[in-house]
Amino acid sequence: MNKRIFFLVSVVLAIISLSTNTLKAQGDFVVIVNKDVTESSLSSAAIRRIYFGFNASWDSSQRIKVSYTDFSSPEFWEFLSTNKTSYSQFWTKRERSGNGNLPVALQNSESIIDYVSSTKGAIGIIHSDLAGTIGDDCKLVAISD
Repeated sequence: MNKRIFFLVSVVLAIISLSTNTLKAQGDFVVIVNKDVTESSLSSAAIRRIYFGFNASWDSSQRIKVSYTDFSSPEFWEFLSTNKTSYSQFWTKRERSGNGNLPVALQNSESIIDYVSSTKGAIGIIHSDLAGTIGDDCKLVAISD
């Protein structure tokens, strides 16, 4: 069973690393983090690794607490270079194998902002039109490639 899990994780990592899609910093979504996170920029590949649980802590060794909202728009899933079904299946398998904790699923971008504001080490992806409402407890993260 452990060999199957290792193989599955290896395949997913290969797919993610080979993906030609990049996160759209200027698109419909932006990445926010709690103000205590020291990182001010992340590569699109690093964001994908965080959202798939392969990066579990920040450079400061603080645990990353991932949040997302169940957007119905395909642009959100394109932003992560996946789709809703694949993401859910991935996390179900990963959680059952004991290799990760599910990201926190929230209702909307406003809920993401509230969660990230009040949770040390948190990261979230929100609609870009709400970037100006994040307040002092969150900060925008530049996406570098």
